[in-house]
Amino acid sequence: MNHQNAPKNSIQIQLAIVILFLLASVTLAVYLKYKAQSDNVINETQAQIPTHKFIEPITKMPFVQLEKSCYIMGSPSSDRWTEADERQHSVCLKQDIWMGQYEVSQAQWEQIMGESPAYKQLHPKHPITEVSWYDIQSFIQKLQQKTGQQFRLPTEAEWEYAVRANTTTRYYWGNELVKQQMNCYRHYCGDDIKGMAKVGEFPANPFGLYDMLGNVWEWTCSLYDKDYQGSEQQCINADVLKPNQRISIRGGSWASSTPRRLRSADRHRAYPNEKDVYTGFRLVWLKN
Repeated sequence: MNHQNAPKNSIQIQLAIVILFLLASVTLAVYLKYKAQSDNVINETQAQIPTHKFIEPITKMPFVQLEKSCYIMGSPSSDRWTEADERQHSVCLKQDIWMGQYEVSQAQWEQIMGESPAYKQLHPKHPITEVSWYDIQSFIQKLQQKTGQQFRLPTEAEWEYAVRANTTTRYYWGNELVKQQMNCYRHYCGDDIKGMAKVGEFPANPFGLYDMLGNVWEWTCSLYDKDYQGSEQQCINADVLKPNQRISIRGGSWASSTPRRLRSADRHRAYPNEKDVYTGFRLVWLKN
């Protein structure tokens, strides 16, 4: 046995222990810093949730007040996922918005219209789908007659302001997909739901709005314009809407199979007479 190597081996072991200790200390410090930042984000998010709410007494639809503000709409050119129709520009909302806290449900549609257009029986709390933009105008008209209140679809600019909730990242929680934050294609979102989820099953955004990303695409009242020349801040009148013009829809759906389609800035469009199982809507209440 070579006893001359014993001191050398002992020194090497001690050195290895010191290195492991230092690595463990650094790892712990990084974790604690990350946890503190995460806790701050959660606290800030909770603090942003508005407290003013209106509940429509017949359908029980809740609407959350979003204070008027200016924000940057669109996606930065530096983001590799930015599309050609997502030019960044400043938008100022001239009045507060009362945004529907949830997507309109099957039960709420049936309560106003008398029947559901769904091709198969769904849960009453599933979002209503298979409704065209024109169908929704009929729903709004009947809802107004029954309630004496005024409603409409959100403009595209109002919708993006609502989904962003004062954030500037790809999603309202950050730049990367996080599991169990929304309902989308299971490989990306990590949920066990096949198809649509009931409204409100996933966490709300910082404004207290549910399912703004994923679950179902949402109709807006704005004419789609790839260049953002102002139509995103207006509602198109049904009387002047032409069959070959398309309406902006936003938010992605349960079938969206790429993270790009689920970003806050992502845009899509559909003809006003189109309807499918991927698209629903939420409303804006017009306070008297």
